Amino acid sequence: MKVKINDILFKFYISLFIFCMINREFLLFGLDLRFILLPLGFFLIFINIIINRGKIIIKKDENFKKYKYLIIFYIWIFISNVSWLWNGIEINQTKFINENILLINIFISAVVIILYKEKITMSYINKNIVFSTLILVFSMILVSLGFDAKSISASTDVSLIYKSGEEVTHTNLFGWNFRPAGYASDPNYATLLLFIASVSTLKLNASKLKKIILLIPFIIGICMAFSKTVIIAGLFAIIYILFAKYIIKNKRKIYILSGVLLISMILISIISPFIPILREILPNTLTIRLVMWEDAVRLFAQSPIIGNGITSFRSFFAIEHWFVQTHNTYLQILSETGIVGIILFYLLMINTLKNSLKDSKNFFITIVFIIFMLDFETIALQFIMYIIVLSQIESIDCKKKKKKALFMINSLKNGGAERVCINMANELVKRDYEVHFILFDANSNTNNMYEFNSKIKILNLNINTNNKIKKIIKIIFSIPKVNGYIEENEEDGEYLLITSHLPMSNILTRLSNVKKRAIYVFHLNMSHYGNKNNLIFKAFIKFMFFNKKVVTVSEGVRQECINDYNMNKKFIRTIYNPINISEIKEKMLEPINIKEKYFLHIGRLSNQKRQDRMLEIFKKGEFYKNYKLLLCGTGDLLEKYKERTKELGIDDKVIFLGWQQNSFKWMKNAEILVCTSDNEAFPMTLIEALTCKTKVVSSNCKFGPNEILVNEYSNFLVEPDDIEGYIEKINLALKSYPEEKNPVLEKCDASNVIDNYLKYSTQIIK
Repeated sequence: MKVKINDILFKFYISLFIFCMINREFLLFGLDLRFILLPLGFFLIFINIIINRGKIIIKKDENFKKYKYLIIFYIWIFISNVSWLWNGIEINQTKFINENILLINIFISAVVIILYKEKITMSYINKNIVFSTLILVFSMILVSLGFDAKSISASTDVSLIYKSGEEVTHTNLFGWNFRPAGYASDPNYATLLLFIASVSTLKLNASKLKKIILLIPFIIGICMAFSKTVIIAGLFAIIYILFAKYIIKNKRKIYILSGVLLISMILISIISPFIPILREILPNTLTIRLVMWEDAVRLFAQSPIIGNGITSFRSFFAIEHWFVQTHNTYLQILSETGIVGIILFYLLMINTLKNSLKDSKNFFITIVFIIFMLDFETIALQFIMYIIVLSQIESIDCKKKKKKALFMINSLKNGGAERVCINMANELVKRDYEVHFILFDANSNTNNMYEFNSKIKILNLNINTNNKIKKIIKIIFSIPKVNGYIEENEEDGEYLLITSHLPMSNILTRLSNVKKRAIYVFHLNMSHYGNKNNLIFKAFIKFMFFNKKVVTVSEGVRQECINDYNMNKKFIRTIYNPINISEIKEKMLEPINIKEKYFLHIGRLSNQKRQDRMLEIFKKGEFYKNYKLLLCGTGDLLEKYKERTKELGIDDKVIFLGWQQNSFKWMKNAEILVCTSDNEAFPMTLIEALTCKTKVVSSNCKFGPNEILVNEYSNFLVEPDDIEGYIEKINLALKSYPEEKNPVLEKCDASNVIDNYLKYSTQIIK
């Protein structure tokens, strides 16, 4: 119960944190909501320590180094205050206390977010940002219309409108001679927050129309607040990203260049105040900035190693001018926390840049923020935690946060491969995975479709032709749609497992943008599709699967791939087909409408399954005298087999059941299940029948049956064409059959199978 309460409190904390980040001057019945954040943050840390038995545990990941720098940086900020003991500057105690409270709030929020980061999803963050920013835009509109701040639950700063004057121009894009900021209180901050909200909107898992509708108020807000600094930073970031993406391309080089950009911002801050010509050509507002920056550099020179303490610049600058912030994050850190502080901050930001490279939207906001810091102090503002931690959550921990799986297969109608996918998907849903299917045709033969969990999401490509050439052409034209679907659904987390099943789906996967990440599952032996001596076929196999992860459903198929097709054994694993044992045990108890004893054969009515052989066995062994024969399946040979039963004089003893949604009830009540196939890969009917505790006799064909019927069960394998052998083994089985549990059943348990797939999916093969 503690953990559940903890989760609820943390979600409330994050929602409140984001709301206050965007609407910092919002008051609820006169209460500043930020006063709730600080004690709640302490409480969440306390609860976390209790849950972890007195320890603060931060799980290591690729961004652990950045977390470490973040914590050390803020600790160092507080340590630097020791400089107040000897810096010789008169302290403004009220401002000093207020600023340190804000910094403590940021520090506590950093600790809370890092401790609970595994409970955060980017989707939740983005939704909260969009909601909170809509309220911000609403407040900006109200202020523009002249509403009293008190009437909209705000501090007096909200009513402040930045007006144009003789020396300063505050015209916005609507031509108004003022720039409202609403609950953000500063139009520059408002513009940056509206940029963040726009990026969050683009990341939402929503339709393009909904995103466009949501973007409209944010664009209006940007036009109203219209910070030239943020707009210029945004334009620079777009140019920078395009240059990096299309000219540089190499991520390592982009990372190095971004480090140079960050250093350049620091050097510009230090050098620009001492370039005389700048004071002559820049407008008055920027000239004042240069005066501030010059004093910040002078203050830095007094204590370059550890700085002069928080708010020391304000007091230092006030001696000659007035009490005001530096208007530059880099110089604030240098003057107040020294070289140690700026080095820690650089390491923190360079790691943020490195991680943001994974997402162009995050990279854009990070670049904008780096430029924004040239003109504003940010280390005590909440949106610094968004830039450094919250916006990076998905790219840091998407493999832990969003559990998603993708199956690419022709359809979900009757078939062994389809059954395998459904079993795997249902198991993943149980584990709270979001499961997606990409199908060629989801609508045809719906009567023959397997039941699947309603939570499963399906993309139907509407490729319903049986002509292979036409199908391949349609597959090629569907690639943009498939890639778009994958990209859209990976915005809030990558697929942890991608599997492709059956030849046509394998072609689709091979041409898509997940071709290198997918696992290609072979449900049949390769010789079923082509001749190993055919050079064109072998070349096609090499093109399709060279150095791609492959799963074969039996060891025999794996050996064929290695020996006959020269596939790299490092990339091939054998994972048996999964069965849902609980589902089988539940469904096998359903009643049937046949009272007579019967034999059972399950499979498509095809040349491969050899139902004609089953009919011969049933007749020649005279089993028709005491039993009926049930053939479960559909196929092109239905009429031929019906005619054959008449020729053998057993048509009144053979029942064609057609395809059955629940075949387990027929297995459970059968005297025996017989497999007469010429070839298989891993016949699931054998495993399912054994789970139902039904006797099984099978052809010892390639491949699969001899990997299922092992130990004592191997006595019930028959050479495919040995009719007498079948009769003998069936009679033997009817008299006596092994009672020990088949060891293969555990390997086929869906839970174990999924574990093997997930392990293989994350494995790096060298």
